[in-house]
Amino acid sequence: MTFKNIVLMGTLLTWVSFTFASDKATAVNPAVKIVDKQLAAYNNQDIDAFIATYHQDVEIYDFPNSLKYTGKENLKQNYQGMFERLKCLQASSKKRIVLYNTVIDHELAEMCTTDKHIVDKSIEVIAIYEVEDGLIKRVMFQR
Repeated sequence: MTFKNIVLMGTLLTWVSFTFASDKATAVNPAVKIVDKQLAAYNNQDIDAFIATYHQDVEIYDFPNSLKYTGKENLKQNYQGMFERLKCLQASSKKRIVLYNTVIDHELAEMCTTDKHIVDKSIEVIAIYEVEDGLIKRVMFQR
């Protein structure tokens, strides 16, 4: 085995161990847990469980820094009508990057407006969630 092969093998082993360690760390990351809980509440159209995942002083932005609103009451006002009106909501993370208290999701959101079995609207967004004290403190959406 040449030195070059040994270096390549070492690099591969380092990458594999980092990848598995990162996946394991991501699975237990509190930021990931609260974002996943928020997505589940969204999909269940459970406004109370959804709002419970957010910090009292949550800030919602349109990318890059356009503040749309703050606070849980405004968040509830913005989502409650949609939760009541739509026949189904289904959001999922297509790709995810996690770094400490920040979760960046490429999300696909699908909606049913007239029949709960027919998805008639879908959008893709980038959502950047910042978590503080175990709750979502800031969200920035790129649409």
